[in-house]
Amino acid sequence: MSHKKKSEDESKEPQSGIYYQINQKTKKKILPTVFSGTKTNTLGAAFSYGIASSKVKALLNNAQSPNIIKVEDDMAFIFYFVPQEDHTFRMGASNWWFRSATSPNEFVLVKLSVKKGQRELVIGKVNAYAGSSSSIDAKATIPFAIESINEHTFKITPVEPLEPGEYCFVYQGMIPSGCSNQSVFDFSIQE
Repeated sequence: MSHKKKSEDESKEPQSGIYYQINQKTKKKILPTVFSGTKTNTLGAAFSYGIASSKVKALLNNAQSPNIIKVEDDMAFIFYFVPQEDHTFRMGASNWWFRSATSPNEFVLVKLSVKKGQRELVIGKVNAYAGSSSSIDAKATIPFAIESINEHTFKITPVEPLEPGEYCFVYQGMIPSGCSNQSVFDFSIQE
């Protein structure tokens, strides 16, 4: 009886989200983590009388993500998006990304820096004369290949193997009314 139940569970389509593919049959969901705050280093701007830009950084609690992935040769992530015709899907604060987005091209893979027991992500710059801009630091982004499995499912493979460290997927597409992009899909690569 338990054998029958197991095969029924395996045939179910996973819920929307980002999954790490451990092997061909096993996938582990990466849960989003909320930013614990932001910080701006204004010291450099002060010494340059406001000419130099200050980086705005989003902070994640803890030096390491609870989503731990071991280094493997064929690392892959699976993105499951909600079909627009699926009227049973209830969009909420924790899953709107996969109803709004239609492909992994609306996400970027970023390496996080770790400082003072927190993980940091540059999300913009502030300048006394030029104003402010919000964007992910291009130097921290990691290119990935996209393979379409079907219309709503995609396999993501980093172009270069990921070294041990802290990473996350960040949504960069259009944010629906009433939602905020204060979370990332973070994970830790370990040997």
